[in-house]
Amino acid sequence: MGKLEFSAWLEEQLRENHLSVKSFAEKAGLARSTVSKILKGQREVTAYTAACIAKGLGVSKALVLEKAGLIEESKKEKLHPLLESALDKVSSLPQDKQRLLAKIIQILAEN
Repeated sequence: MGKLEFSAWLEEQLRENHLSVKSFAEKAGLARSTVSKILKGQREVTAYTAACIAKGLGVSKALVLEKAGLIEESKKEKLHPLLESALDKVSSLPQDKQRLLAKIIQILAEN
């Protein structure tokens, strides 16, 4: 799933949950501009933003990671709870390190 496909999925989720961009951003703990850029396909979803989006929507991190293309759908059940908790701790990392963490999670989920 590419950026635009993820954007469409997220927009649908906001519509289904009757959430404005502003209210969703507050629930997710993200800047409104970040959410807007993701919705426009102008910003990549990182492991951290995926965790925030999951919190804001009240869905699993594995689902958002799969929808963002960071893990394969068939592997999302294998996402270890320790890996899920690690997603919550990456907020202080630069974006390139978040991408690296996402790749590591993908590799671990495949094995």
